[in-house]
Amino acid sequence: MYSESISAIYELAGAVGVNPEPYTFREIIWMYRGKGKDEWSRLSVVLATTANMNSSKGKRFTSSDFNPYEHSDTAENVPGSIEDLKVFLDKDKK
Repeated sequence: MYSESISAIYELAGAVGVNPEPYTFREIIWMYRGKGKDEWSRLSVVLATTANMNSSKGKRFTSSDFNPYEHSDTAENVPGSIEDLKVFLDKDKK
C-alpha cells in the first residue's frame, strides 16, 4: 500500500514536471488537475477550429463544445423534471 502511494505521487509529479519532495500529495493533485485544465483549454481551441473548417456552413463550434472542464451539471442539463421525483414521496403524508 505504501509503495503504491509513493508510486502514485511520483507519477503525478512526473506528469506535472516537478520534484514531489517539497509538496504534499494534495498540492501535487491540484497541480495535476490544473495542468489538465490548461491542456484541455488549448486542445479544445484546436478541435473547435478543425471542426469549424470541416463543418457545414450552418454549424459552428466553440472551444467549450470540446472542453470537458467547461461543462457544468446544472439543472438544465439533467433530464427529467420535479414531477418525475414525486414518485419517491410517501403518499400517506399527503
